[in-house]
Amino acid sequence: MEANQAPTNQTTPPANSKKTNLVLIAIIIILALVVIGGGIGYYAYYRLKKSAQKSTNEIANTSPAASEEGKMPDSDVAGTDLTDVPRYPNSIRFNYQKSEAMNYTQIQYKVKATSDEILNYYKKQMPSLGWTLISSENKNLSYSKELNQVSITVNDTVNSVTSYQLDYLVLPSD
Repeated sequence: MEANQAPTNQTTPPANSKKTNLVLIAIIIILALVVIGGGIGYYAYYRLKKSAQKSTNEIANTSPAASEEGKMPDSDVAGTDLTDVPRYPNSIRFNYQKSEAMNYTQIQYKVKATSDEILNYYKKQMPSLGWTLISSENKNLSYSKELNQVSITVNDTVNSVTSYQLDYLVLPSD
């Protein structure tokens, strides 16, 4: 060694060290993306869940009497009665749904009467209006008249109040 030359302590980092640093940086970036993505995903899920709950509450509030089994509603909800199917006397409409596209109407009523009284009423009234009985099972009556079909479903009586449902369908003509 020459006297004027100082020893060098410079060491070049091994090539493996650069690869290790790149792998660590990649892992940190991936973890950051996972954490951020998870946060965004959770936020989106939470917002969607709250929105669904709000929609469910709004739907439930359109017919409050529907959830109050055994209690009579004060008045009819919006909707119209069927023109060729009678409404049981003194019943109150608590739910109404109509699909023009499907030619389908569903109406639910409550009345202070027994299920047998309601069934007997329809068994007497429907034939006199030109309806033909298709089936009679348990508390369900099905009738047809030309291209129209109606199903009458009567539920159990609770606290002297019985709910029943009319499902009315107009079949397409060929």
